[in-house]
Amino acid sequence: MRNIVTPRNILLAAAIVGAVAIVSVLVVKLTGPAYFSHILKVQNTDKEKQILYEVDHTVVAATLRRFATEHNWGNSNGSPKYYKNTDPRVPIALRGLGFSIINIYDDRVDMDFGGPFLSFGLSVFPEGMEGQGTKKLGEGIWFYSEDGRIPPR
Repeated sequence: MRNIVTPRNILLAAAIVGAVAIVSVLVVKLTGPAYFSHILKVQNTDKEKQILYEVDHTVVAATLRRFATEHNWGNSNGSPKYYKNTDPRVPIALRGLGFSIINIYDDRVDMDFGGPFLSFGLSVFPEGMEGQGTKKLGEGIWFYSEDGRIPPR
């Protein structure tokens, strides 16, 4: 019986293991950012669809207007007010939507659902003001998206 554990075979096995390790690291390094980007895009698209097609925009707008009015909407002297999703002053009904931040400007309230890579959400304007955005959802209620994209149902 011949001994298969030879220096040559050990060297060959080590080379194969090393090559597999290098290829594995390269695959993770090269596909990791792409996978992360893909997951982020899927999550953003799901959230965009939720706020476009599953939310009662009139109720959200009324709640945002009431909240903004209680926090001196229109009297900020040019400095917008910001409220995170975790802020207890924000009504629970709004926090439940999973927004990132609410920005109260003098002329509108933005409820942003995006993050550092894409800003999208709802803009609500004072009663009687038409407003603007990417897609009109109601009187003074707009969906906005930094990339201008509106996902289909």
